[in-house]
Amino acid sequence: GYAIRPDFYLPEYDLYLEYWGLDTLDYKIGMLEKKKLYQQAGKKLVSFYYTEYENLPALLADRLGRYFRV
Repeated sequence: GYAIRPDFYLPEYDLYLEYWGLDTLDYKIGMLEKKKLYQQAGKKLVSFYYTEYENLPALLADRLGRYFRV
């Protein structure tokens, strides 16, 4: 099966960060399975995608700001 092993974890906020960096069918299937595990476990997940790389600083501030003041 799939295990939750995030790219980053912020324990003080119990917040998981994932950077989805590939665009293959197998990777996308695994991504969907992993997202489902996060949801089933009731975990807070913030996702970033390879297509968003150029805007990452602004996206980090926006998406993390939903959970705490950045």
